[in-house]
Amino acid sequence: VRDWTKAWEKEGLRKGIHRGRREGMEKGIEKGIEKGRQEGLRKALARTAMRMIEKGMDLETISELTGLDIDKVRDMSQNPDRYRAETDG
Repeated sequence: VRDWTKAWEKEGLRKGIHRGRREGMEKGIEKGIEKGRQEGLRKALARTAMRMIEKGMDLETISELTGLDIDKVRDMSQNPDRYRAETDG
């Protein structure tokens, strides 16, 4: 009976570890996908803001329309080369 109990405990532990790893990997993948989406959105907004800056739009209007902080938009207008490189365009 003791041998059976130890065997069941080992099997339960093995299954628990396996399940925990699987669930951890799934959560990690979900977080990675979400982070990728957020990064893609951030880059798209920055690209849009850069195009608006290049068209001579008012910085406060750009901030309002893109949701980007006015200080960020101002910095983008003062350092366009850096932001073009960061946004792949």
